[in-house]
Amino acid sequence: MRIDIRNLRSVLRSKRSSGERLPDLRVTTGASAFVRKNFDSIWSLRNEGWTWREIAETLAEHGLTEDGGRRAISTTRLTSLVVKEKRRVRVAAGRKARLGRADLVTPATPIGKPAPQGSSTVIAEGKPTGVPSEADLVRAAFDRSRHLLKS
Repeated sequence: MRIDIRNLRSVLRSKRSSGERLPDLRVTTGASAFVRKNFDSIWSLRNEGWTWREIAETLAEHGLTEDGGRRAISTTRLTSLVVKEKRRVRVAAGRKARLGRADLVTPATPIGKPAPQGSSTVIAEGKPTGVPSEADLVRAAFDRSRHLLKS
């Protein structure tokens, strides 16, 4: 199959200029949506000792299909969807846990930018002023990790 890239570009430009949105590819349908909705039930069946093959065959008998409804769901497709959903749940739980951690703060200024004038914790005589600035903390962390870098 040959695809004319110039034509493809022009079609994409016209869609962008008209404000037409491309379809959301993350929307699940068919077997994916079923597994996502019933993940806990499928996983509990597996933990009760049912094999993936028995579960897939039973779901196929009840009308669960893949490939746009052209064929009954296979064992490999069911296990693939369950593993994918299990990973998605694990990643979402980890993301939620990280968002709740107080020790992980978002820096106020991006690393690499100089600190605002007058934010240093050391005054001209060399005496500390109290709370270290973000730039001082970044510098200190870099100094602690300097031995890991190639010279």
